Formats: sequence, C-alpha cells, structure tokens
Amino acid sequence: MNKQTGFTLLELLVTLSIIGILTATALPVYNTWQSRARGTEAALMIKQIMEAQIMYFLEHEKFFPEDEDDNSIEIYHDTAPDHIDIKELEEKLHVLIPTGHFLEYTLTSNNTSVPADKKSFTLAISEYYGRELFKDVSLVISMIDENGEVTTNVL
Repeated sequence: MNKQTGFTLLELLVTLSIIGILTATALPVYNTWQSRARGTEAALMIKQIMEAQIMYFLEHEKFFPEDEDDNSIEIYHDTAPDHIDIKELEEKLHVLIPTGHFLEYTLTSNNTSVPADKKSFTLAISEYYGRELFKDVSLVISMIDENGEVTTNVL
C-alpha cells in the first residue's frame, strides 16, 4: 500500500495553464472597467464643477478663477491635496477635487473687461499617461457660454 502525497507534475501544469487562461481573459475586461470608472468620475466632476460655477456666477457676476492676470487653474494628478489652488477651489466653489487619481483639470475663465453677458468658463478634464477616458477619448471639455448654456465636447 503506497500512499501518494502531493500533486503530480501534470496536475500542476494543468492548474497553472487554467490560471493563465483565466488571467489572460480577465485583464482586458479589468482595463475596460477601470477606464469606464475614470470616465464616470470625469462626468461627475464636470457636472459638479459646472453647477458650482453657475452658482458662483449668480452670486458674483463672474466665474472662478476671477483674477484678471491669471484666469486659469491647472490641477494635475500629483498635485498635493493641500495645494493653494485646490483649497481656493474648495473655499470658493465648495467642490473638492480628488487628487492622486488619473484625471487632470484645467479651469479657465474669461472675466476680463467684458460685460457680464459675455463672460465664459471652460473646464477641460484629461488623463495623464495618455490613457483614455472612454474608447478613443482622452479629453473632455465643458463650457458655459454667455447665455448660461453648458456644452460638453468629447475629443
């Protein structure tokens, strides 16, 4: 009576090949879901920032950032959460920009020497490393025009 303990080489090879096949089929699905999650985060942030800008404009008759000299704020994926631009954005618009994610933000306003009905605000959200928010998309631009209409373009 010879009791065999352990696995044979053939059993181990079959097990490893099954794990390899499952991994090879799961990685593309994982990447797709990860990309969709970033796209959903971008869409949510666009909505929040644009609604906050409209509220800010109704109170101040200009968009944020309101400096005449520097009317653009850029927030990168590696910007520190306590960075002055993020703190100012949170204070003025009551919107928290998540950092350490894959998204990068550019907020640009046109407040300089134009009447209130001609002021505009543009928000661009892109991804670093050349990843794509959606299939064949790497940049989403949303704009509030002089009529208060919000348009979003996907490039």
